[in-house]
Amino acid sequence: MTAKPAVLACGDARFSVHRLLGLGEGDAHVRNAGSAVTEDAIRSLTVSRHLLGTREIVLVHHRDCGMRTFTDPAQDVRQCIGRLRASPFLPHTDVVRGYVLDERTGTLDEVP
Repeated sequence: MTAKPAVLACGDARFSVHRLLGLGEGDAHVRNAGSAVTEDAIRSLTVSRHLLGTREIVLVHHRDCGMRTFTDPAQDVRQCIGRLRASPFLPHTDVVRGYVLDERTGTLDEVP
């Protein structure tokens, strides 16, 4: 992972995004939005890009999320990545990675 990524992840208290990704305090701009790629999230990522110089975006969904109504978090990660790459406000989206966490086992799987 490159320095200072922007991370979209759920605010679920069962896991720490920093610990999960091996990040220290201040190593990433983290936005807890149920990891949904909304217009508000894109606005925050745009600010992060322009003010903090972030070039990498990391999405972290998890299997047992109370904010989700879908049954396939990997498919949602793919759709979220597509929305990020299509945004005219995020010109540097060549490094967008998505993961699904199984909070029961601690397994973090990258979504191809």
